[in-house]
Amino acid sequence: MIDNKITNIEKMILNNRLYYSFLNDLSLDQQGEVALELSKLSKQDDTVLNVEPDEVLQKECVALLFDSDTDEVISFCTMMKPYYNKYGKLVGEIGTMFTVSEWQDQGCASFLVKLIDDWAAKGNRRIPGKPPIDGAYAFLNTLSPRAFAVNDYHGSVVVDNSEVNAGDYIPDYAIELCRTICKDEKAMRLMDIEKYLDRPFVEVNAENISLHHELEEARVERAIRFEKYIQAIDEKLAENGSISNYAIYGEIKQFYRDNLKNNLKCCDVVVAKSYNN
Repeated sequence: MIDNKITNIEKMILNNRLYYSFLNDLSLDQQGEVALELSKLSKQDDTVLNVEPDEVLQKECVALLFDSDTDEVISFCTMMKPYYNKYGKLVGEIGTMFTVSEWQDQGCASFLVKLIDDWAAKGNRRIPGKPPIDGAYAFLNTLSPRAFAVNDYHGSVVVDNSEVNAGDYIPDYAIELCRTICKDEKAMRLMDIEKYLDRPFVEVNAENISLHHELEEARVERAIRFEKYIQAIDEKLAENGSISNYAIYGEIKQFYRDNLKNNLKCCDVVVAKSYNN
């Protein structure tokens, strides 16, 4: 999908208003300084998970966008160490995205997602000889879908000629992060209930029936919440219904519809992209 905001960022780079770099392309001293700055920036936004400097340095890829006038980072985006999913595909999570307030809604994050995708799809791994990355995924809140819609992420992907929901494409490791990083108590309880009820030979009793009802109530609540998101998008399109907006937000609406088909408990939606198709 061609995105005008990404195009504008690319023009500003050509005109030397902005410039970009990967963290690993900087000197070791610069890497340490930038990692410290990114850690500080991540703690300024409640919608971004806090990241420590050493965690920044351990990321598989960190893409940076700088203001040429100040040499300050205005936006960054990362890919975590990739893991194999159940289909044998090596996939990395795109996340820890941040843009300073004065540059938000201008395409910075969208440009950096594209940059990381291009980097990963071309096999530019940190250490020569590592296997190529097959795809990427991202967990989205209500603020981040656009950056992924314009970069051809979807709520489902094609794996070996079969369509797979993004919720099934992510590695098991990603779900465990809900416990160690997000620590969403409600999500953890729902995951524990589901795991308990998935055991063989579960008794049919009042307590277990109540647990089934709790899972169903959570599913219905999620569906209602997604319908509200879709309605909000329709209202936004009614105000500014350009052709490009219809294409972008139509894809975002599909994110929500596809995610109603999976059993995620921890996040609003997950989207994915295969580099092999």
